Amino acid sequence: MGSVAAAAAEGKGDREEEEGAKALLALLQRVQSEALRLLGPVDFDPKLYVDLPLAPGADRAAAESALASVATREEMEAYLARYFAAAGSDLLAADPPDFDPEPRGFLPRVAAGGEARAWALQVHALWKDLARRVAPDVAARPGRHTLLPLPGRVVVPGSRFREVYYWDSYWVVRYMEQDIAVFAELIGDKAAAEIFSGASKAHAIRQSETICGILRWNGESLTLASPHRPGLVPFLDEAKSVRVMRSLQTSGLVYPAGIATSVSNTGQQWDFPNGWAPLQHLITEGLLNSGSTEAKKFAEDIATRWVRTNYAAYKSTGAMHEKYDVEACGKSGGGGEYKPQTGFGWSNGVLLSFMEEFGWSQDKEIGCLS
Repeated sequence: MGSVAAAAAEGKGDREEEEGAKALLALLQRVQSEALRLLGPVDFDPKLYVDLPLAPGADRAAAESALASVATREEMEAYLARYFAAAGSDLLAADPPDFDPEPRGFLPRVAAGGEARAWALQVHALWKDLARRVAPDVAARPGRHTLLPLPGRVVVPGSRFREVYYWDSYWVVRYMEQDIAVFAELIGDKAAAEIFSGASKAHAIRQSETICGILRWNGESLTLASPHRPGLVPFLDEAKSVRVMRSLQTSGLVYPAGIATSVSNTGQQWDFPNGWAPLQHLITEGLLNSGSTEAKKFAEDIATRWVRTNYAAYKSTGAMHEKYDVEACGKSGGGGEYKPQTGFGWSNGVLLSFMEEFGWSQDKEIGCLS
């Protein structure tokens, strides 16, 4: 009977936590709506409010009741400070215990002693800044948080993107697969080297079997298929891949600092003049594996443009950016519904993947070409 009673009590506790989580979400939706009304669209970030955990000791029912009396911007700020902890406070910094500032076999084709290698090591060090673990209270009291209690360390994109995302993680892992394969081979772990090398090659092959979202006509404008949208078309043969490359080259999407997401300047972030790291990587991987020597040269040209704009922006701002303006080397991107973000998971992964793939010689200029 004791075990039955314990199981019943545990089930009741789970239901209460689930109901608490639902109630918290409903409250945060109300808070979000009130914040938009009081702050206006310019100063409003919708993601901030859904990331807020209840403050230690705060009562959700009291927060629900108090919200009705919030009438000004100042009152909203005081309300948030009283009832909620800071967004992202339920994720804790978590230095990777096995982090090596310069692993054996790191970017073997990037010249030692040069500026490119020194910068690549700085970008590599950013993984420490982006490593997180979920605070214990998230699992202990899930009804007070909107975050899922993941058990291990994660790498987050950065800035407002405080949690792990599958599309950012893909490009983080792509670079790490290559890195781990090289390291495992150096230390003589052939089994691990084969596993991670095989995984990296398999990803490359899957990308080479697609046009990688290069071009899509939607009836009004020419666009790239983003990582969030379908639109990938299988490669048929080398001749077709060359025709696609020619189409890309004359599409109006190719700019001095990379490939634009579209030719439409709408003010939205997934449009011109923004370029995004994942799209540069998808296109480059497809061209590299197309079977065409000319396409491979074009792939390296795209990667070189991208590396240079990343470097110039890093040197002027001290950060890696979520997106870049492809019209000008060294300029970060903008537009969309939130302020430009830095960090940045997929940008770091793509940059290091390009330097792994193509290398960088001592006499090759790393900065913008005048």
